[in-house]
Amino acid sequence: MESPLVSQPLAASCEANHQECQWTRDMDTNDLYQLVYVSQSGDDVDALALEAIRRQAASNNLKLGITGVLLLGGGCFLQLLEGPREAIAMVYGKIAIDSRHKQPNVL
Repeated sequence: MESPLVSQPLAASCEANHQECQWTRDMDTNDLYQLVYVSQSGDDVDALALEAIRRQAASNNLKLGITGVLLLGGGCFLQLLEGPREAIAMVYGKIAIDSRHKQPNVL
């Protein structure tokens, strides 16, 4: 059974909905998965902390084949992560215990 933390591969979703995909992939362990979560930002998250998060994530995510977007507004983070299932699970596991995130919730 699929983990609720990670959605089905985009390619499978496109095929199931009979949509024309812009790309195709072989369905294997490197399939593209997505995870979206929200969390409250910790009290210590300011512009400098956000820049540090961006630099660290850019370096780490490149090595893991992860892309995505991180938004911060109204004291909340919203992030989309996209990449290999195992890498997404590992990164979210770290985020879930990071003091800069409070009450993370996968959407």
